[in-house]
Amino acid sequence: MKRWPVAAAVLAACLTGCAGETTATVNPQTQALERAEQAGLLREEEKKPQLLSVYEAQKLAGEQFDSESYAVAPSRETLECEIEGETHSFAVFDVSRRADGGAVGQVAVDRVTGDRYSYPGEGVLGEYDALLSEPENTETDWAGCYAASSGASVTLEQTGEGTFTFTFSDGVTGTASADRDSAASEDGEIRFLLHEDVLTVIGSGETGNYTLVEQPEEQ
Repeated sequence: MKRWPVAAAVLAACLTGCAGETTATVNPQTQALERAEQAGLLREEEKKPQLLSVYEAQKLAGEQFDSESYAVAPSRETLECEIEGETHSFAVFDVSRRADGGAVGQVAVDRVTGDRYSYPGEGVLGEYDALLSEPENTETDWAGCYAASSGASVTLEQTGEGTFTFTFSDGVTGTASADRDSAASEDGEIRFLLHEDVLTVIGSGETGNYTLVEQPEEQ
């Protein structure tokens, strides 16, 4: 829209320069092309996605949480991910219990599509519903071989109640301590989350989602 006054000014200058000479003939075809170009630019601007406001995203993030029991607050963290060749901006929110202030986790909301995800960190997106999944009373069985879409894999072997060893395909090994469906390596560098046979790994070059491909045989 801002190009219209500029074009008018240029046209006026051209007419002024021709004063005293034969009146210039304005080419109707050229005018039509210029107007079509400008109209096209306006349409391109209209195609740009309108981002959800933080307030709108916050309402979507808290939809599954009882407001009397949980607090959903904007996080200082920012997140951008490439989806189908386009960069999407996400708003990240902290979810906590009102009773004791304990952290439940984070929710990331796509400000372009409104899609919601659980967000364990480092660019990994998980199932939105996973944050309210009730943990089972029994200890989580971590054992198995898990594979990522990148071709990387990790094998977990249960070594005791709440402990397991891990061996990644790139040679990284170690021992982790678990609390139900979350665990951390002894040095604290790698974290693990397990939900419905999907293992989320956060830390170093192993970050990503791994799906269970092999369950160990019972002895």
